[in-house]
Amino acid sequence: MKDTVKFKGYLKEELKDPEFRESFDEEGVYLENIRNKSYSIQTLIKLARILDKRVNVEFRDVVKK
Repeated sequence: MKDTVKFKGYLKEELKDPEFRESFDEEGVYLENIRNKSYSIQTLIKLARILDKRVNVEFRDVVKK
């Protein structure tokens, strides 16, 4: 997980871009608390649309030791 980027840091950087910020605001994506680590699927979908990406949700079996 060396190449993993935390969403909070990514969003903070992206919001510095005026074009991204404008699109972000137009979509009505509001994060009430940026420190909240649990974003709704709907918020993630809106962000994905802004970024021209898609959201993947994967459920895996828990491996018990």
